[in-house]
Amino acid sequence: NIYRAEILFLAGVYPTTTGMNLDRPSFDKVWNVSVSLLRRGYDTGSILTVDPNVDPHVARRGERRYIYNRSACARCGGEVSSW
Repeated sequence: NIYRAEILFLAGVYPTTTGMNLDRPSFDKVWNVSVSLLRRGYDTGSILTVDPNVDPHVARRGERRYIYNRSACARCGGEVSSW
Protein backbone atom coordinates (compact mmCIF):
# COMPACT_ATOMS: atom_id res chain seq x y z
CA ASN A 1 0.00 0.00 0.00
CA ILE A 2 2.85 2.41 0.69
CA TYR A 3 4.34 1.99 -2.76
CA ARG A 4 0.94 2.14 -4.45
CA ALA A 5 0.01 5.43 -2.80
CA GLU A 6 3.40 7.05 -3.24
CA ILE A 7 3.87 5.90 -6.86
CA LEU A 8 0.48 7.23 -7.93
CA PHE A 9 1.13 10.51 -6.11
CA LEU A 10 4.52 11.02 -7.70
CA ALA A 11 3.20 10.02 -11.12
CA GLY A 12 0.27 12.42 -10.77
CA VAL A 13 -2.33 9.68 -11.30
CA TYR A 14 -5.62 9.77 -9.39
CA PRO A 15 -5.87 6.56 -7.31
CA THR A 16 -9.18 5.36 -8.78
CA THR A 17 -7.96 5.63 -12.37
CA THR A 18 -8.02 2.18 -13.96
CA GLY A 19 -4.96 0.94 -15.79
CA MET A 20 -6.84 0.69 -19.07
CA ASN A 21 -7.70 4.38 -18.79
CA LEU A 22 -4.10 5.52 -18.53
CA ASP A 23 -2.70 7.20 -21.60
CA ARG A 24 0.79 6.20 -22.69
CA PRO A 25 2.61 9.15 -21.03
CA SER A 26 0.82 8.44 -17.71
CA PHE A 27 1.63 4.73 -17.94
CA ASP A 28 5.27 5.54 -18.65
CA LYS A 29 5.38 7.90 -15.66
CA VAL A 30 3.90 5.23 -13.35
CA TRP A 31 6.41 2.70 -14.70
CA ASN A 32 9.42 5.00 -14.30
CA VAL A 33 8.44 6.10 -10.78
CA SER A 34 7.84 2.45 -9.83
CA VAL A 35 11.27 1.39 -11.06
CA SER A 36 12.94 4.30 -9.28
CA LEU A 37 11.22 3.79 -5.93
CA LEU A 38 11.58 0.02 -5.92
CA ARG A 39 15.28 0.34 -6.81
CA ARG A 40 15.79 2.82 -3.97
CA GLY A 41 13.95 0.48 -1.61
CA TYR A 42 16.12 -2.44 -2.65
CA ASP A 43 19.33 -0.42 -2.38
CA THR A 44 18.50 1.11 1.02
CA GLY A 45 16.49 -1.74 2.54
CA SER A 46 13.75 0.74 3.39
CA ILE A 47 10.72 2.36 1.77
CA LEU A 48 11.95 5.91 1.22
CA THR A 49 9.92 7.83 -1.33
CA VAL A 50 11.16 11.36 -0.62
CA ASP A 51 14.15 12.01 -2.85
CA PRO A 52 16.50 14.58 -1.29
CA ASN A 53 17.71 15.54 -4.78
CA VAL A 54 14.16 16.36 -5.90
CA ASP A 55 12.70 17.73 -2.65
CA PRO A 56 15.58 18.79 -0.39
CA HIS A 57 13.31 20.89 1.84
CA VAL A 58 11.07 17.87 2.52
CA ALA A 59 14.04 15.59 3.14
CA ARG A 60 15.66 18.10 5.54
CA ARG A 61 12.55 17.84 7.72
CA GLY A 62 13.21 14.11 7.98
CA GLU A 63 10.18 13.08 5.94
CA ARG A 64 10.37 9.61 4.41
CA ARG A 65 7.07 9.61 2.52
CA TYR A 66 4.84 12.23 0.90
CA ILE A 67 1.28 11.08 1.51
CA TYR A 68 1.04 7.54 2.86
CA ASN A 69 -0.66 7.42 6.28
CA ARG A 70 -0.70 11.22 6.47
CA SER A 71 -3.44 13.81 6.72
CA ALA A 72 -1.36 16.45 4.94
CA CYS A 73 1.05 16.20 2.02
CA ALA A 74 4.70 16.47 3.05
CA ARG A 75 5.46 18.46 -0.10
CA CYS A 76 2.69 21.07 -0.22
CA GLY A 77 0.78 20.69 3.06
CA GLY A 78 -2.48 20.03 1.20
CA GLU A 79 -5.09 17.69 2.63
CA VAL A 80 -4.66 14.01 1.84
CA SER A 81 -7.86 12.02 1.31
CA SER A 82 -8.05 8.35 2.12
CA TRP A 83 -10.76 5.78 1.69
